[in-house]
Amino acid sequence: MMVVRYVLFLVLIISVVSCTNGYQVDAFWDTCVQKNIRIEISDLTASATIEFAIVPAGGIVPAVYPYTFTSAPPSSSEVQTVSDNTIDYVIHWKDSTDPTQGQGSVPVNKCHGGYVVDAFWDTCQSSEIRLEITGNVGGDADIFYAIVQAGQTPPNPITDTMTVSGVSGSNAFTVGSSNVDYEVYWEDTDIPSYSGVISIQKCANIAGDPHLLTFDGLKFDYQGYCSYILVQDCLNGNTPSFTIAGDFRSRNVRSPYQGVTRIVAINVYINGKLMIRMLEDNSFEVQGKLVNGTSASVGLDLGTVQTVRGTTIVRLHNPRLTITWRGKPHQILMALNSNTMYGNVCGLLGNADGNPENDLIKPDGSPATDVDEFGDSWKIANSCP
Repeated sequence: MMVVRYVLFLVLIISVVSCTNGYQVDAFWDTCVQKNIRIEISDLTASATIEFAIVPAGGIVPAVYPYTFTSAPPSSSEVQTVSDNTIDYVIHWKDSTDPTQGQGSVPVNKCHGGYVVDAFWDTCQSSEIRLEITGNVGGDADIFYAIVQAGQTPPNPITDTMTVSGVSGSNAFTVGSSNVDYEVYWEDTDIPSYSGVISIQKCANIAGDPHLLTFDGLKFDYQGYCSYILVQDCLNGNTPSFTIAGDFRSRNVRSPYQGVTRIVAINVYINGKLMIRMLEDNSFEVQGKLVNGTSASVGLDLGTVQTVRGTTIVRLHNPRLTITWRGKPHQILMALNSNTMYGNVCGLLGNADGNPENDLIKPDGSPATDVDEFGDSWKIANSCP
């Protein structure tokens, strides 16, 4: 299932054009009031330069693109101001070095003023779904909403309400379980035709000795004695933009390769660099340094880490996911909070494409014959005790 962002009044179209050399070019309104369009290059493994032109939809594309933008890994962006925010635009771009390696066009639809509605897991352990309204520029934003398990019929009419005053705001709502899929139905209180349904996929879970539940709901046990990739970006080949790995160790410290095991530490890598390490006693390190406190920021606005009553919660903005770690029960819960990840991840927790039947896929893309072969295939080299 997919988490979908809906736009009310503000028509905010983000189109992505993938290059054959791996990076992506996006364009979208940065601020409607200032008439600013943001051009963004992401998923870079090396610096890239593009030439681009901003043309009203249906307008003549210039032979020479007037703007040049160079981006360093992993991503960066710049803003260009246009004269009118009430018309549609198309951003035409090409790779400055070799246009045959990347070129395209990105439509950006006109602004109308309004807000965006989104919903995602806030914390899996507490089974809390956060409903968020952002980009509100017209006073109060008022919606009716209903949160139901996937496949169930929402109430008619929907009567629960949520109001946001100012640019943005959110509320967290407790649901029955984080191990099932949900749908959030919403509609504007004044204009019911402005409405949407947001699908939220269940949380993945590893607990005990160890019992695994994938993002698609497949349950299995795997007794590993090394470190393993739990989930990672699988769009970028051998250079994943993120990797979440777990250290599995035997309960028998005298015999590290015998007996039942459990997960004792979680490692979060961003673009190949270890950014967060969470330990069995719920202490944590950020960029290799032990944090003497209960919270910390990660990188330049990558996210946050917070420990509350024996539980460590990681909220990352890019990649957009939530990790809940409980060291002594040896449990990790994880939520993918971006639809771009669904079907584009891999590891012990599956590919998150909504189908549990194809979760046991090895790194080479072939299906495993059993869970032991599957688990062993995701072992990190030289990671055994």
